[in-house]
Amino acid sequence: MSDVIEFIYPDDESAKEPIVDITLASESIPEWYQTLESIIDGVRTAKLCVSFADALRVGFLVKLNKPLEISKREIQSNDRLIHIPPEDGGGEVIQQGVNSTITRPNVLFDTGIEIQTPSDYSTLAIHPLNREYGELHRLTQLIETDKEKKRLVVPFVWDGRISEFNKGDDLIQCIPYYRPTVNQLQLREIDHAELPKLNKMMEADMQKLKRIEGYYRRFCWESKRPQTLHTTSECHNEICEDSDSESSQREFEVDNQEGYVTFRYYENNSIRQIPSPKQQQKVEWLKANIECKTSLNQWLNAAFTTGWVTYTHADVRVNASNGVSEQPQNDVSLGVISQMPEKSLGDNHYMPKRVSKVLIDAQLNTPAGISSIMTGPVNHRMKHYQAYTGIVDTDRFSCRANSIGICKSEEFTLPRKSPVSQIIPFDREHSYIDGVITK
Repeated sequence: MSDVIEFIYPDDESAKEPIVDITLASESIPEWYQTLESIIDGVRTAKLCVSFADALRVGFLVKLNKPLEISKREIQSNDRLIHIPPEDGGGEVIQQGVNSTITRPNVLFDTGIEIQTPSDYSTLAIHPLNREYGELHRLTQLIETDKEKKRLVVPFVWDGRISEFNKGDDLIQCIPYYRPTVNQLQLREIDHAELPKLNKMMEADMQKLKRIEGYYRRFCWESKRPQTLHTTSECHNEICEDSDSESSQREFEVDNQEGYVTFRYYENNSIRQIPSPKQQQKVEWLKANIECKTSLNQWLNAAFTTGWVTYTHADVRVNASNGVSEQPQNDVSLGVISQMPEKSLGDNHYMPKRVSKVLIDAQLNTPAGISSIMTGPVNHRMKHYQAYTGIVDTDRFSCRANSIGICKSEEFTLPRKSPVSQIIPFDREHSYIDGVITK
């Protein structure tokens, strides 16, 4: 049998009516995306973006099997909910900026399931990718599930108002995360002697992006191995063995030094490496003396410090109503693409949402087999600008490290050094493993 991620249900009375279900992310694509047109008013939409689609499809979704209410009354009566009061640090702001806030969780939700992965695999437990965040902020963990099975507990930042989930709502996306290759990656700036070769490759990509429709999909993107999900009674000899994925043919191969992530800076150094937890003072996410305090602090920090964060290198003044940036250096491009629908007049009514692009003065390449999860800054709550997520094959495409997302406010300013996105290296050669449910 191939390596698998195992979702283990308890063998007690609660197993008869589990509060969550596990599904393939690829089989739980949001309805708005399935019905989204490829072109709206002459503009290409997210339906044509394979990086956006890869983020929707990767891994497994933990979905609610019954309604869940988070309220003062429910917290007192539901033993799955753990409330951390303000006197124990619950809901305390650790760091606050104009656009992003880092806050300690004040509610924990015990899903009742445990996760076990093969050796060298962790589980990235993240807010379901490219879904609306809503008022209840879920924090992301990178959980070491290989040494022994670990209970999945979801930390929330709750504002005190009644929050309701319906049966079938997506709770958390669980992505197998292969550590050995990405843990060895180092950040490397391009030597000046290498610039002519990289510039030639980059310019070729940019020209073809403009000239050839679907260039990234046709010539750079690599199709991902389909994942499967079985119960233990079904899985004997049925788990898919590793299959060769079809790869596009690329004229200019990315010649990147093995073991290094390379950023080619333009005029400003707008990316800095976040040190690993061993090199950085850890954030104390939980102060309360509860059983899972140590492990949750460790896993929240592991997600918080993985990869690199992109920042604005100048003040960016935005008027989202008419798609104008007042920043003279053209640091942000607004209203260019109508992609992401938002709920409007009811459960089944959506309207296109205007997408913003924050331009980052850096070009990104990764070693062979390493893609990049380009998402919002992990465990930051974003007020004005929220990045979407794409899985970009940055070993096959010289990618500018731009951030694409939405403006949540009509008019605002992102001050210099505002975090806008996080780049998480992702070993696609090993991370697309299958799943097994054990009941």
